[in-house]
Amino acid sequence: MGVRTQDFILLAVAIVTALGCAYYYIVAVLDEHRALSRSAALAFFLFSVVAAVFFRRIL
Repeated sequence: MGVRTQDFILLAVAIVTALGCAYYYIVAVLDEHRALSRSAALAFFLFSVVAAVFFRRIL
């Protein structure tokens, strides 16, 4: 199956979203907000997995 434009777009969105979640994690830890830091860490993990899957799919 060939690489489509949608794969590149989803990879870019997953990377940007993972970086945004990493930012929210750092802010939440510095603010000592446990619930936000945990949810940001979970979202970072999930979007990193999505980015890895689409990166592998493109290769």
